[in-house]
Amino acid sequence: MERNRFWLLLIPLLLARCVPATNTPTRDEPEADRIPFTRQLRAENHLTTDEVRSLQFYLARTITLNRALASGEPRRVTHGRLVLREGRYIEEVVVDDGTPGIALGVNDDYVDISFEKGSSNLRFGSDPGFRSGPGTYGLWRRWSNGGWQVQFDGREYSAIGESALAYLEIDRQALLNVVTKRRVLPGRRISP
Repeated sequence: MERNRFWLLLIPLLLARCVPATNTPTRDEPEADRIPFTRQLRAENHLTTDEVRSLQFYLARTITLNRALASGEPRRVTHGRLVLREGRYIEEVVVDDGTPGIALGVNDDYVDISFEKGSSNLRFGSDPGFRSGPGTYGLWRRWSNGGWQVQFDGREYSAIGESALAYLEIDRQALLNVVTKRRVLPGRRISP
């Protein structure tokens, strides 16, 4: 009897070990193979404007933007949410870490990324002194009034917390696919 009890307790434990864990990240998951999008990466791979536009971008680090609504300004929010803090209405926009985005505007120094259809773009610029690495395309911001300021939806927002450290990543395999598709013709010469 004692022996049967042992097996009755042991069998469920063994079976539970056979079931794969659903929350355990693996190398096969997309975020496991993302790399920072940098000026050097663009140059080394000779990426054209169209090729940059064809890449799927991902946000590395959450961005939280907010701005106080001016008195008399309608309490209408097109993107984000409206929060009441200390008697003032604050418009808050959050873009979570890992959010996919597409490049709509591309320049040597910056990329405009849209994270939501119909919303304004966020600009990411190549900054030689950016903390995540030289030439990484980080959130385009400027220092003003003791904090980082960001343009979004035609208005100036404050970048909250570590938002100013947000940068762009791309999938390594997607980059390889773009570079592999490129075909350079060698040219032809007239035979003598």
